[in-house]
Amino acid sequence: MTEQKADDALKDKILFTYQWNVPPPSPNDDDDADEDDYKMETMITSYNVTTMKWQLHLTDDHLNVRYQGILVTDGICNISYKLFCDNNMEIELYSSPITSVVSSGQRWNTIFVTPDGFMDELKDARKTGAVAKIVIIIALLLPTKIFFRPFDLPLHPLNKIICEEYPKDMEKDFRFEFLNDSDFSIKCLDGTVPALKMVLNVSSKFMKKHFKESKENEFVCEHKIDVVKPLIIYLHSLCFQMPKTYDLDFVDRLLKAADFFDPVKKRQIFQSIHQSLCRKFVEELPDFEPILQWLRIAFQYNFFILSNMICAIISNKFYFKWVEIFPENARNTSNQLFHEIFGSESPYCTYIFASIESTFTGSLLTNVSFP
Repeated sequence: MTEQKADDALKDKILFTYQWNVPPPSPNDDDDADEDDYKMETMITSYNVTTMKWQLHLTDDHLNVRYQGILVTDGICNISYKLFCDNNMEIELYSSPITSVVSSGQRWNTIFVTPDGFMDELKDARKTGAVAKIVIIIALLLPTKIFFRPFDLPLHPLNKIICEEYPKDMEKDFRFEFLNDSDFSIKCLDGTVPALKMVLNVSSKFMKKHFKESKENEFVCEHKIDVVKPLIIYLHSLCFQMPKTYDLDFVDRLLKAADFFDPVKKRQIFQSIHQSLCRKFVEELPDFEPILQWLRIAFQYNFFILSNMICAIISNKFYFKWVEIFPENARNTSNQLFHEIFGSESPYCTYIFASIESTFTGSLLTNVSFP
């Protein structure tokens, strides 16, 4: 993959070009061959924080270029092919024009399909057995935003309002009256947060169990007020927003406190934190050592979208540093850093390493440019 200047990234499109050298099927197998399952290949488009693995499916009639993950509504795929009658590709039988295909598909699929008749020369050459080598050039022109802020795409799962933010005037909103009129107190390490027993009983699984065992009007916890207060506000109002500035230590403590209080609607607050982390990550694009701490949080709390973004940036920018600290024989708990990040070996951990490796090796075959 070619290096590009940072200012090039401000352009609207990135061009990924891939050459697929396809060995033709044996003409003797024509009668038994499944025309819908001729040849398949994987093309990787990876830049900055996004990796996309495209499935190329060649039949007699069409070439399908498919990505399953998000719908790219404004991409263009330019396709051409050449047929050679020798394996050294010295004698050319046919060179197709370039056809431009716009994307189609549904919510989670992006598909480019060559027009009817475009592959006829290949189909005829296959029947005669004259072709020895097929070279297909796939040039994907994709929006830059996919690789810098993928969560801003219209159908991305994080491009939505997950939790309502705090109202401008909390004092006039009945949901926040408990801050001044409460019947219960949560004592933190550095302060006290007011609450209502009735609300906590139905919104926090932990507090519901606690009230069965205690009739006290206060509860002492080992968390700080900066993470407890937003959680208690969420439990009373379902409103939540991350502070304008925060660090990973705050995130760590917030997630642990959320696990502790165990909200009934825990998924929403975790999604909101996940969304905020993805935005913060692309704005800061930390160096390699801090990225490992980002990966630890993403891995521990199953923030899959953030994990994929981190894997992409490691593959594209820090691959050699990654394999230096995690050689193949040190991807286990005997490596202290491995233990700190992943805890133990697991299928998800295996996926992380495989994703980084496959993205790096696969993207070497794809040329990147800014037209």
